[in-house]
Amino acid sequence: MSNDRFTETTSTGWFSRIGSSITGVLVGVVFVLASTALLWWNEGRSVKTAKGLAEGAQITVEARPDAIDPALDGKLVHLTGTTSLSDPAKDDQFNVTGPDLVKLHRNVEIFQWVEETKETTKTKVGGSEEKVTECLYTKKWDSKLHDSSEFRHPQDHENPKPLLQSAEF
Repeated sequence: MSNDRFTETTSTGWFSRIGSSITGVLVGVVFVLASTALLWWNEGRSVKTAKGLAEGAQITVEARPDAIDPALDGKLVHLTGTTSLSDPAKDDQFNVTGPDLVKLHRNVEIFQWVEETKETTKTKVGGSEEKVTECLYTKKWDSKLHDSSEFRHPQDHENPKPLLQSAEF
């Protein structure tokens, strides 16, 4: 397995840290107010949904799956039955099928570079901060496509384009 490691170091001054802290407090206050309003709205929707489900449970009528009853037209019905297939699921790309396949899932994985970053922050004398970012590049199999152009160090870490996509049939 191949991997590469890169390290970046950045420094932040004391005044920049104070400014960021004040900005963070103001943004936090806005988030608390917004989250309170969203929580109030969501709880109201939850109560309406619970009342609707309870009402639906009371008016549900049992139906037979082998016959259509016109008297149940427009009513909320519940039925159970056996699943039958006229045409089983099939992946035409690989000609994979089976007589009783209701659903078929194709999972595509690609051997590619994956970027993992690790940040450590150290406070220095005088209040400034030093941030060290370590990037580790490892090749591994993954079903999620990692866009190598988004890497901090994309050179020599180009990922191939997949020839197939994951799919459900």
